[in-house]
Amino acid sequence: MKDNVYDAEKLKALDGKDGHKAYVAVDGVVYDVSDVEMWKGGKHNGLEAGKDLTEGFKSSPHSGGFLKELKVVGSYK
Repeated sequence: MKDNVYDAEKLKALDGKDGHKAYVAVDGVVYDVSDVEMWKGGKHNGLEAGKDLTEGFKSSPHSGGFLKELKVVGSYK
């Protein structure tokens, strides 16, 4: 994992809108979903990039396998 540490304010700017990267935090890990087609525009199934989506992923149909495919860019504090 990279040494980058993201807090809510830093992550908020990475919402996938207006040319920004799309990052999401899940269980303290920050993932880059910028190149994931279903996350284009920073949204997917009611979830929004730039946020801690730990609770949202618990009710998501995605398994932990989906997260393993994503690029880890840092940790979330």
